[in-house]
Amino acid sequence: KKGIRRVLDDMLSELKQGETYFAFGGEGLFRTVMGPFFTAWQQRKKKNKVHGQVIFSENVLNENGPVIREFVGEPRFRPAEYSSFTDIWMFHDKVLILIWTSDPPVAVFIQDPENAKTFQYQFKLAWKQAKKMPIPKK
Repeated sequence: KKGIRRVLDDMLSELKQGETYFAFGGEGLFRTVMGPFFTAWQQRKKKNKVHGQVIFSENVLNENGPVIREFVGEPRFRPAEYSSFTDIWMFHDKVLILIWTSDPPVAVFIQDPENAKTFQYQFKLAWKQAKKMPIPKK
């Protein structure tokens, strides 16, 4: 978990005010696995004015309401039947693959402009297909 914290902290340090990261796979496991770090990281993101575009599973709306209410950024949703327990995050020329269900959780960090661009193209296609949905109240 320390390694994941470090990579995510480094990501926020590298992203400048107004910049965006992209992610898909969101099942709410970031909060489940990382505990209070999730909330602190969201608050830091807000303070630094870093934007996130994240495609979550519709499951997050029902099972993990707190995740989506605490999330800072622009969420969209894919059908629940396409669940994923691995997140893929992209920013600048970097790709971060987070495997939350392994023990301990694993982060694979790739820094390569061409691979990052490929993942970003996949994200853009998925983003167009993902739905905007109302966020449940507390």
